[in-house]
Amino acid sequence: MNTIINTQPRLNHDILLQAMWACPRDDCARFMRTCRFLHNHGHRVLLSHDLHFLQEKDILRVLEYLQLQNDRRSRHVRSMHLNTGAAELSESTALALAAALPLMHNLQELLITDSEYLLSSHPDLFRATGALTTLRSIHLTDMGELAVDMLQSLRSQLVHIVIDFDTETLEDSGEYLIGFPALPDHSRTTLQEIAIHRWYELPDTPASDEQAFVFPETRRLILGQPLRPPLVQWYTCTFPTLSHLSLGAAESELEMSDVEDIRQQNISDQAESGCAWKTLDELNGDLIDVYTLGFTCTVEHMHLGEIYPNELQMLGPVLLQARPRELSIDKWPAAGRLHDSADDVFVAFRGQGGARLEELVMEVELKKGDGEIDISVILEALLSALATDAPLQALRLDVTFANVDPRPGEVITRKVSKRSKWRRGDPLRPLPDIEQYPLTVAEQSVVNFDSRDYVRRFTAAVPTLRIVEINFSGVRNLYRMTTLVDGEVHVGGSW
Repeated sequence: MNTIINTQPRLNHDILLQAMWACPRDDCARFMRTCRFLHNHGHRVLLSHDLHFLQEKDILRVLEYLQLQNDRRSRHVRSMHLNTGAAELSESTALALAAALPLMHNLQELLITDSEYLLSSHPDLFRATGALTTLRSIHLTDMGELAVDMLQSLRSQLVHIVIDFDTETLEDSGEYLIGFPALPDHSRTTLQEIAIHRWYELPDTPASDEQAFVFPETRRLILGQPLRPPLVQWYTCTFPTLSHLSLGAAESELEMSDVEDIRQQNISDQAESGCAWKTLDELNGDLIDVYTLGFTCTVEHMHLGEIYPNELQMLGPVLLQARPRELSIDKWPAAGRLHDSADDVFVAFRGQGGARLEELVMEVELKKGDGEIDISVILEALLSALATDAPLQALRLDVTFANVDPRPGEVITRKVSKRSKWRRGDPLRPLPDIEQYPLTVAEQSVVNFDSRDYVRRFTAAVPTLRIVEINFSGVRNLYRMTTLVDGEVHVGGSW
């Protein structure tokens, strides 16, 4: 009797499960319909994906699936995002979810939007959440007094936390909450990332010998707005091992008359107390805040927000100390001047300030009153500054001219037929409306600017330069881009 040998390749069950791990959740569900083994065991992969609950029916569907083999399936839930809001969650569903949470023995990530409303509307859910012991990451939005109570009583030791406060509700209720006292005490030694996007009331900085909070393992700190008063020891002593710091825009501006005094005090405090960082991997913030804090450490990656003309003199001291390898500036003041000479505009990049600079990303947005600026003068000043010492490898520059367009709004925004719209590959076209609305000095300077020659001279002056992207946009709704790729200069655009 001949034996029929099946020559079709076969995959064992472990390999099939590994294949499921690489699939999106919808594909995992399809996998589970292909054979009995995956139908019985695929839940461990399916439930490891983030569970996003946008509506009450999403919660009910998952709870129904879990109840079929409750303890066996619930333990594989890893991440839950409750985006329903209190108004769309019935009491019966909240009770069912509260009963299911203790069975999720490996739940590590939890996100709750409108947390104050949700937790105050469903006390059982409040208690069940606070009793969780396995969470490592929590994200609570629109917090109030009850949400803070839950967070402080949370039995889990957190590694990552993202919170913000419901400022309107707190203001109406007369409650006053501050950021860091809201964090759970027993997580201070384990927290590695902290993000507080909205404060209600900013905490005063404690004196150096009265540090109220220390987070010894925190590496990344994101604050929606910088602390006031801007005392550096609050950061360096509270977060001694920090590597990434991001400060949002401040709601209250610093008095320029106070900036220098506070900066000098901050520099002295770091030297005298020994409470200072040696280096930061990443620093994001507005120039005036970074300058005032007076960090004495180097910075690998620095991102500065819009720089105003009266702040230009602050950039030199900041770069001199930080000596970043990568620098990104959201908006450079085209009309900014340090002295009478245009060459001084980029003096901060000369010498030690640019000694380690390998990548520069900068946006220059011309304002309404900048129509008389010759952009070629600014670009030549940049080349002159970077040609001295900077080991620059990449330059990305975006110059926007939309604000100096002299045409009235109805002309600029008039509808253009699809047939007349410029598409890539179409012949270049002349700038529109120049007879009725002549080019401003700024527009004329960019039209006459030889960007190909500029890039060639730049690479000759800075031999390390390998990547260049220069984009001129908003010139009568047209653009031009110049790039350096594999040593070749390419110029393209719509004019």
